[in-house]
Amino acid sequence: MIHYIPKNSRIIGNVSLIETYFWHNRSYFQACKSGSTYYLALLSEEKNNLDLWLYAPLSKKEFDLVRRGKVQTNDAFLLNKTGLTYSILFDRKTGEVVEEKSLLPNEIELDCLHDDGYYLECTDSIENLKIDAIDSKKHQLEVKIESPIVHNRAHTIPLVALGNVCKNFQKLINDTISYIARVENLTVANVKSFVALHAWIDPIPGSFGLQLESEKVEKELASNIYIEKSLNYIFDLINELEANDDNLVTKLSDNELTPSLMLFGEHLRAIDSELALEWASPSRTYRSADIRSVKLSQLGLEVLSKLPFVDRRFVREEKLSGKLDTFSCKNKQFILEIDDEKFYKGKVSDQLIDMELSLVIGKVYNATIEEWEFYKKGKKKKEYLMTSIIVKVNE
Repeated sequence: MIHYIPKNSRIIGNVSLIETYFWHNRSYFQACKSGSTYYLALLSEEKNNLDLWLYAPLSKKEFDLVRRGKVQTNDAFLLNKTGLTYSILFDRKTGEVVEEKSLLPNEIELDCLHDDGYYLECTDSIENLKIDAIDSKKHQLEVKIESPIVHNRAHTIPLVALGNVCKNFQKLINDTISYIARVENLTVANVKSFVALHAWIDPIPGSFGLQLESEKVEKELASNIYIEKSLNYIFDLINELEANDDNLVTKLSDNELTPSLMLFGEHLRAIDSELALEWASPSRTYRSADIRSVKLSQLGLEVLSKLPFVDRRFVREEKLSGKLDTFSCKNKQFILEIDDEKFYKGKVSDQLIDMELSLVIGKVYNATIEEWEFYKKGKKKKEYLMTSIIVKVNE
């Protein structure tokens, strides 16, 4: 574990890392915050297991000017309003401070700073998201998956686990679209809500993100209704989880979206991460965009997992091949015969039902089936959910 900020500094207190500007296997230039004070932090020297950092204390206004490239970075250390820069030496393995002191501008070694004329050019991602929404005339959704403890160490996530989070977030959106359509008696015909537009590793190490764009343009009324109402529903639900709202039990106890929400939450908890969403929706004239933000923290995920009625638990997902014995959209039931002695019986996902597939009973198919555990009258039960099915090649 590598620590990029000191612990219990006498001068700057306990700071949190908010942005990293230069990263090469580790952080070299970053911004921190403690209370209302911002700090521009530059790695000055590496000594065995010790790191010497220079911290320039800045007001919010000073920090914004440096961040947007209106003031060169060296001026933050040499010309800030306090007239001081803090030199802090700490152990990179433990974060414990070894030595710290205040420096006047003439005491700072210029070789430790950037070359003269070095500027940051940072723009807020939410402003870029608004521009993309207006230019494309489509909904833009920034999905950021971040660990709450990455500020103190490099954080890696297995690609398969990260893929499961992304896949199940898309599934949650699709299932919500189907749910909204049925509740409000709308017609849904295989609506695909979003496609991935960009993927990036966020400036904060260990944080991963996607920018999603709606497939249908804003003018198409059906897509607009599905996507807007679905995202608003999801955002409201996350806010209620974060607030531990008293109405959660009533809202989720008999809600067909609960399994999708639970599955997504399970995968997010599995990688010890949180979810931050920014949504830009273009106006009817495409001259502006509305913004909505929400965050699903570890606290919200914990609330979800401990709700009294939530006794379902995702176990695993299996890829199976077998003869289709039963497939009923009306009853949402399937039976897949694997061999003479083994078969799977369970529910068909709403997404499959909405696809209005033409399947042949008795034909061999490849299917994806999720196994869930739940309790009924104190006894553990199993339930199977079919989420995809395609005809097996050469059959």
